[in-house]
Amino acid sequence: MSVPAAPSTVTEAEAPPTGYVLRQLHVFNWGPFGGLHQAEFDAWGSALIGATGSGKTTLVDALMTLLVEKPRYNLASTGGTESDRDLMSYLRGDSGMGNTTDNRHVARPDKTSTGIAATFVLGTQHVRLAGVFWLEGSGRAAADRKDVWLFEQSNAAGALHDLPHWLTLLEQEGARGLKHAARLADGVQVFDTKRAYLAQVQRCFLVGDKAFGLLNRATGLKQLSSIDEIFRDLVLDDRSAFDRATQVAQEFDQLVGIRTELERARAQVQSLRPVAALAPRRVEALARIEAARQLLAVLPGWFAQAAQTHWQAECERLQALIDGLKAQAADLGSQAAQQEEAVALRQAAYAKAGGGDIDTLKSLLAVRQAEQAEAARQAGQYQQLMQRLGWPADLTPAAFEINRQNAALRLSDKREQLQKAEQSAYDAGARHSDDARRCRELEAEIDKIRQRPGSNIPSQYQDWRADLAAAVGLAPDELPFLAELLEVLPAEQRWRGAIERALGGERLRLLVPPAAFAPALRWVNSRHNMGVRVLLLDPQAALAEARERGSRAFDDGYVAKLKLKPHKLASVAKAVLARRDRHCVDSVQALAQTDHAMTVEGSFSDTGGRYEKDDRRDLREGWLTGFDNRDQLQSLAGQLKAAQADAAASLAARDAAQAEHRRQAQEAALLQGLADLRFEQIDQAGRQRATSEVQARLDALLQPGSSVDVARQALAKAQAALRALQAQATQRAADLAVQADRLESALRKLQDAQARVAANPHDAFVLERLRDQLPDLADVPAGQLSLKERDWRDQTQTTLTAARDQLHELEKKLVAAMGGAQKADTGALAQAGTEMADIEAYLTRLHVLESEDLPAKRQRFQNYLNTSSDQGVTQLLQAINAEVDEIEQRIDAINVTLARVAFQPGRHLQLVCQRVAAQSVKNLEAAQKQVRVAALKAEADEGESHFLALQEVVQQLRHAAANPRTLASRALLDARHRVQFAITVIDSASGQVIERRTGSQGGSGGEKEVIAIYVLTASLSYALCARQAGVLDAADLKPRFATMVLDEAFSRTSQAVAARIVAALRAFGLYPLFVTPNKELRLLREHTRRAILVHREGAQARLASMSWAEIEARALTVQRGG
Repeated sequence: MSVPAAPSTVTEAEAPPTGYVLRQLHVFNWGPFGGLHQAEFDAWGSALIGATGSGKTTLVDALMTLLVEKPRYNLASTGGTESDRDLMSYLRGDSGMGNTTDNRHVARPDKTSTGIAATFVLGTQHVRLAGVFWLEGSGRAAADRKDVWLFEQSNAAGALHDLPHWLTLLEQEGARGLKHAARLADGVQVFDTKRAYLAQVQRCFLVGDKAFGLLNRATGLKQLSSIDEIFRDLVLDDRSAFDRATQVAQEFDQLVGIRTELERARAQVQSLRPVAALAPRRVEALARIEAARQLLAVLPGWFAQAAQTHWQAECERLQALIDGLKAQAADLGSQAAQQEEAVALRQAAYAKAGGGDIDTLKSLLAVRQAEQAEAARQAGQYQQLMQRLGWPADLTPAAFEINRQNAALRLSDKREQLQKAEQSAYDAGARHSDDARRCRELEAEIDKIRQRPGSNIPSQYQDWRADLAAAVGLAPDELPFLAELLEVLPAEQRWRGAIERALGGERLRLLVPPAAFAPALRWVNSRHNMGVRVLLLDPQAALAEARERGSRAFDDGYVAKLKLKPHKLASVAKAVLARRDRHCVDSVQALAQTDHAMTVEGSFSDTGGRYEKDDRRDLREGWLTGFDNRDQLQSLAGQLKAAQADAAASLAARDAAQAEHRRQAQEAALLQGLADLRFEQIDQAGRQRATSEVQARLDALLQPGSSVDVARQALAKAQAALRALQAQATQRAADLAVQADRLESALRKLQDAQARVAANPHDAFVLERLRDQLPDLADVPAGQLSLKERDWRDQTQTTLTAARDQLHELEKKLVAAMGGAQKADTGALAQAGTEMADIEAYLTRLHVLESEDLPAKRQRFQNYLNTSSDQGVTQLLQAINAEVDEIEQRIDAINVTLARVAFQPGRHLQLVCQRVAAQSVKNLEAAQKQVRVAALKAEADEGESHFLALQEVVQQLRHAAANPRTLASRALLDARHRVQFAITVIDSASGQVIERRTGSQGGSGGEKEVIAIYVLTASLSYALCARQAGVLDAADLKPRFATMVLDEAFSRTSQAVAARIVAALRAFGLYPLFVTPNKELRLLREHTRRAILVHREGAQARLASMSWAEIEARALTVQRGG
């Protein structure tokens, strides 16, 4: 190896390291380093030098195994991102990864042990970290590995136990002996788990959980894809508040519980308030009921006393009135007797003057006037009749006699005409009756057919079949008519009429199952079958006949145009049809040439030149085939329409004939009356003369001033005076009878009132208390007292009933309210029922709640809301903000150091820590603002708004804590995600930002490497000082762990850049361990004092630690010897 002779720039005058630096590394059976190997390091800087694959990184991985919980191995070869080795590969001494065909690449395939140890020195303080591993067999699983971790601290290097000591103990005394000896040794701590061991290491070096992980990653990292990721994932400790947020949410749940208790108390109060509101109303209702009840009890006596007083006065009044009426009646009787004597004297004088003839003439005059009026009426009717007949209407005996004789002659003819008109009316009525009956029959038939939708057979046949079916014990469908099993195919409908005619009566042939045929035949023979023609068919006989004859349907016959309904007797139907089939031809010529043929018009041919066409029924009528009743209904509907038209016509004819009969009867009656009339009945002039004669005689007797007239007037005057006196006497007698009845009734009512008074004695106290409620009866007539009493009794009863109903409803509501209070109660009312006697318990409970429980729970809710839950949220968020502030302050301190270290000539780097305003943070800040606003009006709504606002904040925290992987949740509860990092290149003179980067992308490879080293140096300094108190400051705060490993160092940097990198490391209190191939030795010599040379021979590696002076002397010796 040729070592350049360049003076070292590292001088003894430099200040000693301010942190622990790596001074020794021991490995035993570690990777290719079989046996024990020791590397010595200089405090000011050392270099691991060796060819590619020699084992340099293996030594670095040993150091990382002692510092990192899950180290990433061999990072230099993977760019500082992935690990391509594992701890087991180092313990087994694998010489090549992926070679699994055999164990020749494994240096230690069986039982083996491994040890690694590193010594760190700060002044006189020495710390040694060691790990001892052993495998009892050939396994490679993690469970097969056993390990012990040792931490030792001393003020003197000689007092430390070296790695061979522990390995010897393991070999001689086993794991138990090793641990026992370690526990007995001064300054030594032994750990069974690596996590506990690392916790002690981190406490010793005052570093955070991620510091050594970053140190591990920084070993081989050449460029940074994201500064954010470096700081968030590798630098900043995970102080996320997810657990604290969950705790705050749980604390808020306690507040929710307190509020639930408060709400429960409020609900209890609300449930009891209806009881408190209804209880007084119940008392009032009871009072009203008692008052109404007492009033009802008092009313009979009150009204009885009033009735006694009133009826006593009424009896006295009536007695006085009766006495006066009796005196008046006696006086009127005397006057009437005197007047009767005067009337008798005047009557005798009138008769003596001729007054009897006048009466006789008046009676005769009335008779003559009646006869005259009747003659006038009859004469008028006679003249109207004559005018109607066109005969003379003179009222003379001669003319009358001629007309009477003519009437007798015409009467004979009119009687014959009347008889004919009567017969015509009868005949028309009979015809209309037949037509109406036909309509009713058709309507009934239609109704019956509609009830049997599966058949076109007339209803009388279906009714008959139903009776037969019942007689033989079958369903009607089991006794089909032949027509019911047949239907003309839709394409052959034009042949329907001809087919119906060809089938003829066979359509109504009833097919009977063999087992029922004999009883069916007996039944038919033994009764009159409702006027139907019965056609039965024995299926067995029909089938036997068909087999005997070999009958089969024609290919061109009408049977081929039929569709058979599926039925048990369908084969019988086929046999019947085959025997009656006819050829269907299209012309008369074909008909003449074909036996047993038919045309669509309904003509038939038989053998021997016989032809037939029976048009007694239209081809379109009387269709019976078909699987439904449409054809039958259509036919019946047509018949009904025609019958209804006939009925309407016959009705009009009947009405006309009856009108003519009435006219003839009237004329005959008139003629008969004329023939029977006498002339005297219409002699109006003769009757007038007779009346005038009687009137003249009467007038002569009634001539004014005559003696008869004077006597008549005197008699009339006396009679009038007598009638007046008699009327007055009668009226007085009637009045007297009425008043006597009234007096009798009043006496009875007086007695009743007296009896009621005796039966209803007064309670003076009650009466005095109710006097204002009792009616004033002084002005009420005695006769109206009973009505008044009834009205008052009804009114009071109504009031009582209403009060009782109200009480019932109130008690129902009280029961319901007490039941509701029971449901809301938590035990205080456990012994209380829902009876009216229990109301006081509920009122007492309400008083306790309102005066004690509810205020206490309200105060507890307010106190917890203000002092516990709200403060917990505030403290949580303040802690996150404080951590962000600390990150910013530490970055500012790092930037002070970065400003003193040149990145490029005249330029330096600065880390940028910028706060990120995520939406989740904005939402939380808005919710916090609402909390502050709500807290100001807490007194107005008893903290309800404050609680709801705080609930929203807690809900956001709870959601974030439950979803810690989302960016929104991290931004809310993890200070690392509330900031983002970048690096800027600053002009040192002007302070102007020249360039901003979020990683080391862009630029040359060397520039990327330099930026990566600067950022890693700053971030590592941050992480290594994370647990030290105070703010990171270049003057007074340096990392307690001061060694930084740079693998593949200076591979792309110039000498000047390398000097600036080393200066940066020194500025941050870090001392480098450069890992590099056998090149760049001049740079290494300028910035380090010692080199650890690593050499690989086959599967084994060796190392040697020498100062650059020793290396130079060894090189000169080799040159001279050569």
